[in-house]
Amino acid sequence: GLITDSKNRRIAIFEAFRLFSLNKKVITEHLNKVSGYDAEALSPVFMVAYCDAKDFSKLTVGYHNFISKTDYTGYKKDGLAVKIDEESVTDNLWVCTETRLRGEREVMFCHLLLNMHCN
Repeated sequence: GLITDSKNRRIAIFEAFRLFSLNKKVITEHLNKVSGYDAEALSPVFMVAYCDAKDFSKLTVGYHNFISKTDYTGYKKDGLAVKIDEESVTDNLWVCTETRLRGEREVMFCHLLLNMHCN
């Protein structure tokens, strides 16, 4: 969905989904959905996954590898690596950022994976 300011101006995009495993179909569907909201190359784009997987660490490694080599509808890779924010990573949170091009404009994607699994 769209994030708006107090004057109802569109300032960012928020897309959330649930992951029970490294389901590439679910991830791809949500990444490709973003361009449908994005007529003006809004930045940042927040991708939030609520994860319920037994091995959260393994899921984050797979997610990182997958998005690093995946094209998103409406966006081009800028050639830079997907950067993991090591200072923000915990047992229950994983964060990374990347920049993609929408036309000539740079758009920052911020991926947040939240570990919702209870033992």
